[in-house]
Amino acid sequence: MKHILLLIISVVFLSACSNGRKHNATMQRGGGVGDVPQDREHVLTDTSTVNGCYYGSGELPGTVWIQDSSMDGQFQDDVYDLATAKGDPDGTGENGLSLGNVSGVCGASTGVRFSGKVNVEGGFRQGQPGRVQSAAEFILVIFDHYAVESENSENRIPGIGFYAPRAYGQVNSDGATVEMSWEGGVITLEGWFDGEDFLGTIHYKNSKHFAGQSPAQGSLGKFIVPTCSFFNCQ
Repeated sequence: MKHILLLIISVVFLSACSNGRKHNATMQRGGGVGDVPQDREHVLTDTSTVNGCYYGSGELPGTVWIQDSSMDGQFQDDVYDLATAKGDPDGTGENGLSLGNVSGVCGASTGVRFSGKVNVEGGFRQGQPGRVQSAAEFILVIFDHYAVESENSENRIPGIGFYAPRAYGQVNSDGATVEMSWEGGVITLEGWFDGEDFLGTIHYKNSKHFAGQSPAQGSLGKFIVPTCSFFNCQ
């Protein structure tokens, strides 16, 4: 009986240690490539922004979404490929991201949200062409199920963040193409203006791969963001 009791205690202890290692590894979420600045890190745990359908909220008003739930598997694959420039999506070590499930479906509990501060020379005025200035800020966050399910936990698991401090592009009379340059590549928003919104397609072109393989590129899906939260409207 004594031996059985000791065996049970040992199993419970080993299980707890294993779970603890996995949790701590998940908390790392990457190897420092394109990290969000420390004074903006609070957005990585603002999972309330994924509660909406099209618009985000708070400091991440932009949403990446897909038109059909049948495309959700491809969306997950593209999010995975984007993340390979930052770290190992499957990994739990030093460069591990521990990427979980993430959906682009409208109203899903997980998702991808972003914000931007893009300056147009002379100020943005819809209908007037202008050149995008290089000094900018773009933050994109992947809120997977690990981040969302930990929102009421003392040990919050942050989303996976990407930070771009430079922008290039052009605004024309009815739309814009803006390339956000980050440490792992370029994220491009190509779209048009519809009322108070800037919407279109968001692409990525990585410049590196965590394992030295060919960098990935593709499209994440559609995006929508209030125009004047993204550009310096006059």
